[in-house]
Amino acid sequence: MTKQEHWASIKADFMTHVPEQYTVQPIEIDTDSKYYLPTIIIDDDYWIKGQANICQAISSNPVKEYVYGIRLECFYECGCLKYSLGFELGNYEDMQRLFENWIEYKSWIDKYVGVQKSICDNMRLLEYVQNKIQNKLLQQKFDKDEAAECVNKLLTVKNFIEDERLIERFG
Repeated sequence: MTKQEHWASIKADFMTHVPEQYTVQPIEIDTDSKYYLPTIIIDDDYWIKGQANICQAISSNPVKEYVYGIRLECFYECGCLKYSLGFELGNYEDMQRLFENWIEYKSWIDKYVGVQKSICDNMRLLEYVQNKIQNKLLQQKFDKDEAAECVNKLLTVKNFIEDERLIERFG
């Protein structure tokens, strides 16, 4: 069975758990692996992603939850990088509860994403300070080593000059 055939055989049942206003896209359905990711797009920032497996026979699953590992995912930006957050949903029932209470849950999730962004910003600031300290310490060591090398060269030149004077005096 191909992934397209598998998706066609479970799609109708899966769609009964998804409100009509949302679209479902089976991601990675054209790759060579045995897995694909039915993905429900909630909005530009949030989607629900599950996993399906063509080796999972349709008749062997008495629970009829052919999409598993269901999780709510979102991306957020921190500086020029994008990070992802995921919340495990468990099963179709949890997914439906999320849909039914999306406005309430979204406000809580948005607050959490805000906290994550703040943590991320603070971590970036701490990394910046850490790098500055490390680089400064290393640069200070370089400067000390260079100064010591300069002193050694100066002493070598001084000794050479003194040796030349001794040779001139007694030579």
